[in-house]
Amino acid sequence: MKLKLTSFLAGGAIALCSIVPAISFPSSAHAQLPVAQTILEDLDLSENQQQQLSSLRQSTRSQVQSVLTPEQQSYAQAIILEGADFRESVEKMNITSQQREDLRSIFQSAREDLQTILTPEQRSLLRQTIRAQWRQS
Repeated sequence: MKLKLTSFLAGGAIALCSIVPAISFPSSAHAQLPVAQTILEDLDLSENQQQQLSSLRQSTRSQVQSVLTPEQQSYAQAIILEGADFRESVEKMNITSQQREDLRSIFQSAREDLQTILTPEQRSLLRQTIRAQWRQS
């Protein structure tokens, strides 16, 4: 069960945090994620897409914050800022089964929204970039 949770959250985090920097954490974390910035630049987003992505980021951040306790939020932010192994760190967050389900729903919705924002070419480039990054780590 922990493996499924870890895989789910790691997949969600990779997809979202790579594209929507610090999706569920304060904006101070944005500057700490140069990989995410590089991916965004590579996608060559239009101004409209950048605005839609910003809105998605804010909405998702708010939803995730409403699910996690303040302690879990602080721990998760530290994970991102320190570049710690996300899979191992998620297990230490003591996420309840209800939180897991809520986060699954939030991340699924955000992934679907992201798909509508990006063009087919951008989606393909995003998949390739994330796979390459995943292999490097």
